Amino acid sequence: MGVPETPAADHDQDLLEDLFRLVVSGQTGGSDYASLDAEIYGRLLQAYAGPAHAGGQRPPGHGA
Repeated sequence: MGVPETPAADHDQDLLEDLFRLVVSGQTGGSDYASLDAEIYGRLLQAYAGPAHAGGQRPPGHGA
């Protein structure tokens, strides 16, 4: 038996699966993709970014 996942982990997995599905199907120009991209990028910044990116600004060359 595995460790049960928390609802937050399930939601995170759903976000990544939805983003993956859009990328694989080539649907990266729509608002759904932009919304998922922004949500995931923001979460990654919160979790891993140093003080240089704490304001949520994307480094040059990293999209919207």
